[in-house]
Amino acid sequence: VMAQTAGRQAPPAVSGLKAEVGRTRVHLAWEPVSAAVAGYFIERRGEGEDQWLRLNGLVRPEPFYDDYYGPGRSGEFRYRIVAVGYDNQESRPGRDVSATLPDTVPPAAPHITSIDGSNGKVTLGFAPAGREEDTEQFLVLRALAPREPALVLGDPLPRKARSFEDTLVEAGKVYWYQLVALDKSGNRSDLGSAVAVRVGNQEIPAARKPEVQRLSEPFPHALIRFSA
Repeated sequence: VMAQTAGRQAPPAVSGLKAEVGRTRVHLAWEPVSAAVAGYFIERRGEGEDQWLRLNGLVRPEPFYDDYYGPGRSGEFRYRIVAVGYDNQESRPGRDVSATLPDTVPPAAPHITSIDGSNGKVTLGFAPAGREEDTEQFLVLRALAPREPALVLGDPLPRKARSFEDTLVEAGKVYWYQLVALDKSGNRSDLGSAVAVRVGNQEIPAARKPEVQRLSEPFPHALIRFSA
């Protein structure tokens, strides 16, 4: 016959829980309880969730834990710790703490909707992809060949911008343009699809009507005046 001795009461609740947030993990540490315990269970609840998720199947003897949440996650996590005695009695959950994950999700790549190279300049029309509120700024990049690294032109464009004009071009040349979106956290989207355009000659304005004056000295002739 075998029997397991049960304690008179459950272990005390865990206190002193702290959460340190990194880019790919949350490091948890807490004060060890005064009673002898087999270990601890770590529980987590995500933003908008009602149930607590137990992260470790076996009790953890050390008073710390690393929760690797991986890339692409954002929002807030809440954590709490439960102490477990050698008789399997569990303590009341300790006071939970929150951990706000850094925003590492890049916005969707914007796309060029129109391009015009007439009149000695390039005019781009573009639009964001996905949700507009995910984009805070745009970067315009230009290259002289499809496989050449593109360079950023000027300062970032505001989130409401939908067009860009490039006047630092030469007539007859072909230029390749791409767009990149930035969010409020500085995350960059992938490069948008490259679009090429050949720059046309600048329009030559019509000359103004000249003024003609007939002169007789020192010989008969006509003096013509006109604006440049």
